[in-house]
Amino acid sequence: AAASSARSGTDEGTSDGTGGGRGDDFRDEDNGEGAIFPRCAGSVVRCYRGRRSRAQSTVLVGAMIAALLVALGILLPSRRPSGADTSSLSPSLEKEVIDHETNQTQTTAVTSTTVTPVTSSSTTPPFSNGRFASVLDLLISSNTSSPEDFAVPYSPQAEALQWVVEEDPLALDPLIEEEGERLIQRYVLMLLHYALGGSSWKNKSGYETGEDERGSDAGTGWFGVVCDDEGSVTDLHLENNYLVGSSLPPEISSLHRLESLNMGSNSIRGTLPRKLADLANLQILYLFDNNFVGSIPDMPPLLRVLNLGSNDITGEIPSQLGNLDNLGMLDLSRNSLITTIPESLMSLTNLRSLKISQFLSKGAYVQGTIPTAIGNLQTLETLDIDSGKLVGTLPDQITRLHKLVNLDLGHNLLASTIPSSIGDLQNLETCFLDGNHFNGTIPEGMGKLQKLYKLYLHENDLIGSMPQSVCNLNLGRLSSDCNNLTLPREVECACCSDCCEDVVKKRVPLGLLC
Repeated sequence: AAASSARSGTDEGTSDGTGGGRGDDFRDEDNGEGAIFPRCAGSVVRCYRGRRSRAQSTVLVGAMIAALLVALGILLPSRRPSGADTSSLSPSLEKEVIDHETNQTQTTAVTSTTVTPVTSSSTTPPFSNGRFASVLDLLISSNTSSPEDFAVPYSPQAEALQWVVEEDPLALDPLIEEEGERLIQRYVLMLLHYALGGSSWKNKSGYETGEDERGSDAGTGWFGVVCDDEGSVTDLHLENNYLVGSSLPPEISSLHRLESLNMGSNSIRGTLPRKLADLANLQILYLFDNNFVGSIPDMPPLLRVLNLGSNDITGEIPSQLGNLDNLGMLDLSRNSLITTIPESLMSLTNLRSLKISQFLSKGAYVQGTIPTAIGNLQTLETLDIDSGKLVGTLPDQITRLHKLVNLDLGHNLLASTIPSSIGDLQNLETCFLDGNHFNGTIPEGMGKLQKLYKLYLHENDLIGSMPQSVCNLNLGRLSSDCNNLTLPREVECACCSDCCEDVVKKRVPLGLLC
């Protein structure tokens, strides 16, 4: 249903999130609790990434925040170093910052040379008298966002953080696990809103009022957000909603239960986040008709639909896509790829639609040969690889695709006869083989294609006559090189709707198609 409604990117470190850089911390071997002495003088971020447990990080991040506030002075909009005017901050955040600065030397011992040991038995949250630091701790310790993100003035992350801290009407408690998960969810949704020009969205209901994102009845909640019975976001549909931004925030990977993401027909720029692969439950991904650049990253393992068409993506089709066993639709068309057809794609036995045509006019194309293993794609209904540099033959194995409905291999460099067994494609409705170097005669077996409606054979090296069995199909569109302006004709055809001429392979506009 989701497919029919649409147009038809870890940080450095180990897998357990503990960081991986040697020398980031050292342990007191005499302390049975394994105290960590972070080396913070060089880098607050590096210090933080030396964490070893949530209990330790909870207190340690207090020291980190103090260093951020003092050393950077730019955590939130208009934030200034200690003693400076804080009038531009909201009253609640201003009080927390001032209170903390007043007691900083008493509550933390962060200097360029000494740090108070942090033990695993500590449970006191940082900034225990305020909400701000606890929220920040949650967002960083959960790997939702990084400290660097919050250190950028007016960043979408800083704006979303401030919204969660002082504007969110739900005021969720970050120290309660269930509410903390919900807080992260609302933070990510608001981050998307700030990062992708939310103030100008065509429909932005819910994002500005901060009401329950889950809704209570049909039509309520935040626009485009669908949640499961437990309140976790499963679908995010913002297609054609005037989304504009320099990148798709990688924080979207924190929506762990997301199954369907549709942001097609917008104006999102930048590269595709590598954290997309972390969306372990994602099955449908529509990012077509945007302005994405760069290469295609690894994709989530459960994808059934991947549509990245009409962007400016470069590089090759990654062989990793062949590992997506559930993939039923793959559309990488109208990009700037220069690629061959990966053999790995031939193992996608659930694939129903494969569209990888590129913009030859922009110097992008699919090259190489059509793999003979294409006959393995028994469920394929659409094969679209037009306007490229495919060479070699049209393999006989293609006629094993008995469910094929649409075949477009037009405007390539294929040079062979058309397989006589093409008549076995009994479900074929459109067949575009024009603009190649096919030779020999048109097979009589084409007359068996009772469902065929369009057949383009013009601008080839075919000879002889159009079989009467093809004429008897009464096609809506039939083309061949049959015009009578230059004799002798290459193909005699009394039933063609479009007669073209190919003069030394120079296209001559003599008909609607030619």
